[in-house]
Amino acid sequence: METVQSRFTDRAKKAIRIATDRAISSQRQTVSPEDVLWALAVIEMGPGRAALELLGLDIAKCVDELQSLPSTQLPDTDKLIAEAHSHAKAMGHNYVGTEHLTLALLSCGKCQAESFFRTRGITRETLRASVKSVLGH
Repeated sequence: METVQSRFTDRAKKAIRIATDRAISSQRQTVSPEDVLWALAVIEMGPGRAALELLGLDIAKCVDELQSLPSTQLPDTDKLIAEAHSHAKAMGHNYVGTEHLTLALLSCGKCQAESFFRTRGITRETLRASVKSVLGH
């Protein structure tokens, strides 16, 4: 039987694992979008981070700022993962990578992670175009 994360790349699995560890260490029961965003900033370079850098955002340099973002619980992790799957499918990919997780963060609505991107002029559309460029589509 296929699990929710069975189609995740190793880097995307690592990001979710790090986000989960961060939530647990903060004594929270659920992983927030901000936990996922922070995890994407601290793991090694992948397509999600490369797409952000192409848009002028070096997320790795924002770790301290991301650490201080208040955690929101919208959407829950399952919805965020489902949104990442949706972005992957829409792009014709049979896997979920960091690029899809990053795109999903721009769909969370009223969360600090989405606001972090929007204040820097990054929208779902600009990020999707940047992801396609990074992936050579």
